[in-house]
Amino acid sequence: MVTIYLDKQVFSHLFNARNEKYSLLREKICSHKNEFIFFYSNAHLFDLQDDKTNIKYAEMEFMQTIVEGNRLIYESSIQQVMKQSPRDAFETVGKVGDFS
Repeated sequence: MVTIYLDKQVFSHLFNARNEKYSLLREKICSHKNEFIFFYSNAHLFDLQDDKTNIKYAEMEFMQTIVEGNRLIYESSIQQVMKQSPRDAFETVGKVGDFS
């Protein structure tokens, strides 16, 4: 199965779907998502930490509808895949630059 990693900005454009091209892409992804595996990563979560509004939670819920909990973790040249919703991961991931 083909795996796809979308940048956080692409998820944001798909979530907002203000532009017709993103609305069409969102429609295509949703109607064909059983043919692909979509991932999110800590980079998405770190970007969402910068959002001071509660919109980030709706965006994470939207992201979950596409990624279905497929989380890609890349640390120290090691890749792992785990099942965890973006919201659950967001609650547990450290802050950017927090090395404690």
